[in-house]
Amino acid sequence: EYKAYGGTKVVVTTVFPDTDPKKEQDAQSSGVTRLQFSEVESDNYSVKNGYFGAVISYDGKKEVVPTLLNPASLEVDLTSSLYRMSRVTVPMIGFISGATRERTGLFSQVLSKQFSVVDVNTTTVKSYVLDGLIYKDDRKTELTSDDITTLDTFVKNGKTLLVLADGVWVDDSLAVTASKSNINALLKKYTIELNKDLVVSNNSDTASFRSGFMNYVVKYPYWIKAAVKDM
Repeated sequence: EYKAYGGTKVVVTTVFPDTDPKKEQDAQSSGVTRLQFSEVESDNYSVKNGYFGAVISYDGKKEVVPTLLNPASLEVDLTSSLYRMSRVTVPMIGFISGATRERTGLFSQVLSKQFSVVDVNTTTVKSYVLDGLIYKDDRKTELTSDDITTLDTFVKNGKTLLVLADGVWVDDSLAVTASKSNINALLKKYTIELNKDLVVSNNSDTASFRSGFMNYVVKYPYWIKAAVKDM
């Protein structure tokens, strides 16, 4: 499909690294993962090594998709790689949180694939030319009036601010407390208010709990179940 749409601008080459030591070395040095495949032939079971990845090159730049085993993400992975390489400039996103970006796990990993991400605070944010800003409530750090003003000014300058905050904090034991964050002091300026409550649903998923030696599964109304038809 990429070749059909791109015409002469797209060149697709299929390489079989397992048939040539030099090609295998090139694949490994590029970051393509060597995989093991099992097969049964004439009642004989065997395991073979192979490669199923992609290296995308453009204008001296290179992106690698180590494995192409997940068809659901194949188009996203390839398009994301092409998009990153074809951009003249990479948008820079600032991340504000008392916690480190690493604690946001998968979110931070996905974000870093598309943007240049820097850790900032409301003082150092002025030292960067940012295209967007993400504020994550770490449940510890309270915003000062100067912090609120800095974030407000950032938005008024036409930039994008993403706020990641909860109205209710839920700990690992599922105990809940009302959020002590004062982010509403900023949100209310834009007619937004973060309520300190929870949403429950009759169409909920089940959850497994343990009490002593007993395990039991119950409908858990706080885990809202979204059906495909609702998306």
